[in-house]
Amino acid sequence: AGKPVAAVQADKPGVDMGKLIPHGVQGAQSKIDLNDEQTANAKAIIAATKKAGLPERAAVISIATSLQESKLENLGHLGDANDHDSLGLFQQRPS
Repeated sequence: AGKPVAAVQADKPGVDMGKLIPHGVQGAQSKIDLNDEQTANAKAIIAATKKAGLPERAAVISIATSLQESKLENLGHLGDANDHDSLGLFQQRPS
């Protein structure tokens, strides 16, 4: 299997080990607390990807897309508050 990359790099003269080893998390992290509807929608996405025989990664991508587009809320037409005709978890346009 060979030496780990850091060990191989450490064999080179002038290498600063402190720069090779990651220290902490880069950037801020956030989280979202899902309500019952959002949790049910995430479970429905997982069930649909399993039923379609898709890999787990498909469910991850689908949930990430829905989080971005609708915060996992199944949005219908919003009437006068709607600035376009996007609908559903993925904000798809029927037009």
